[in-house]
Amino acid sequence: MMERGLLHLYWGDGKGKTTAAMGLALRALGSGKRVVIVQFLKGGKSGEIPLLEQLGAKVYRGKVGQKFVFQMNDAEKAATRALQNENLRAAMAQPADLLLLDEAGSAWELDMVDKELLQSAVLHRPDGQECVLTAHAAPQWMLDAADYSTEMKCCRHPYQKGIAARCRTAGRSFFVVTQLLWSMEQRAVPTRAEVCDIYNAVLDGSDALMLTGETAAGRYPVQAMEYLVKTARSALSTGRAG
Repeated sequence: MMERGLLHLYWGDGKGKTTAAMGLALRALGSGKRVVIVQFLKGGKSGEIPLLEQLGAKVYRGKVGQKFVFQMNDAEKAATRALQNENLRAAMAQPADLLLLDEAGSAWELDMVDKELLQSAVLHRPDGQECVLTAHAAPQWMLDAADYSTEMKCCRHPYQKGIAARCRTAGRSFFVVTQLLWSMEQRAVPTRAEVCDIYNAVLDGSDALMLTGETAAGRYPVQAMEYLVKTARSALSTGRAG
């Protein structure tokens, strides 16, 4: 009887989840294994994909120029969801020693994939097939099923501080806009990293903070605004005290 393949889960608010998953895919290809990859919610250029394809990986992705979910209207969401279900079914039909489902957690959280189909791909995969998942906020069933569970935590990120420093040097105003409380589109409480990002944006001198999808399409718009205001006020008080 063939042994059950293991389930690997990389999740959390830090960077490196896809990088780690693609590293496993590269290692499998180097060992002569068959690798199938589905990237949910991604369609732009990604440097590792052409190389993995050259090495024999079968890759299914979104369309080039695909918007973020919060930017989509209902018709675009439906079309994207249909494409992702089609990609997942095609991947499941391929013989594979390793099935990599990148951003599976986000697709689940945002309801951009057939949930029964995704669970079937993961929980009822063929004997011997390894499966790798990445997720920002992993649903409980993924956490429970994982044989390897690695949480990536964001402790420091240079991007925002670099932009802020350049703006201050140039005497320019700047706003911090992109997905400040992205997790609150689906959850009533933000992640610690999101709160830290807001706090640091204020301390770095941001002239304004803006929510987009959190209030336009999220499930908890009032709570998101309350967290934004409370955190910003706390940072302003700290700044004055310093």
